[in-house]
Amino acid sequence: MSHLSGHRQDFLLPDRSKYVNMEKRFLRSYMDLLVQTCHRRGALATGGMAAPLLPQSQQTDSYSRVLASVERLKLLEINAGVDGFMVYDMNLIKPMQELFELHTEGDNQLHQVRDDVSVTPEDLLSMPSGGVTLYGLKYNIAVGVLFINAWLSELL
Repeated sequence: MSHLSGHRQDFLLPDRSKYVNMEKRFLRSYMDLLVQTCHRRGALATGGMAAPLLPQSQQTDSYSRVLASVERLKLLEINAGVDGFMVYDMNLIKPMQELFELHTEGDNQLHQVRDDVSVTPEDLLSMPSGGVTLYGLKYNIAVGVLFINAWLSELL
């Protein structure tokens, strides 16, 4: 990708819909450090954004596949000790609340101080392998436009 002059290639993230998720070393490390830092200070730790959109019909394989993927990744965050997380699709609120309630006790996980965590700069700077795709670029633009639309809609 030498055509991207001015950008450090070792910090160029690949297609996030294919290669970047909380299972990757750098995001997992960030999540563990976030929980440890927040909880040591008595602050709630908010996990990442569940960005996928659920298909309209709950009776499809695609719906089940997307929901299962989001649940799997959010369970990693719950097990790391987050006290909640954000969702992009409002239809994910109920299933994510149910998932959180099923795997936690109480309103938060502040009791998980995560003394087991030892994150290094290398952990946080380890970029996942994979390529940049046209689909990934279009997806990122679409998400950005939808967010801006939602923000502007709130102002009107």
